[in-house]
Amino acid sequence: MSSRIAYPFLTLPDGAVGFRGWMIGDPGEPLQPANDIFDGWDYERDLEVHTECRFNFERVADALGVTASDAVLRVTLKAGTGAGTLPRRLDRLATAVVSLGSPHAVLSGRILSGRASSRLRLECAVTLD
Repeated sequence: MSSRIAYPFLTLPDGAVGFRGWMIGDPGEPLQPANDIFDGWDYERDLEVHTECRFNFERVADALGVTASDAVLRVTLKAGTGAGTLPRRLDRLATAVVSLGSPHAVLSGRILSGRASSRLRLECAVTLD
């Protein structure tokens, strides 16, 4: 999972987050691992995206300087579309709250065809709640 960080913010080390990758496909159909190109897609088709993350709260707590039981994270799935590298629009598709007692986030959302463009940028943002 790649990350871009605007320091001086606290960050989570790679070992604190288990990212399962992106799944994509037609709504209601089995999803496939995302590739650079989604073959056969056209502007008349909605898309469904899905990902899962699991957090190691001992490592999260150590990185953030809090106790594991006090660490509560908000995980947000966002999708951006547009012709270039910067999306012309960014939609929040799903949000989950994770903690020591519930360290697994499952995020899914639908990208409506009328809001999609030639490129799709998926983002999973993690913030301290």
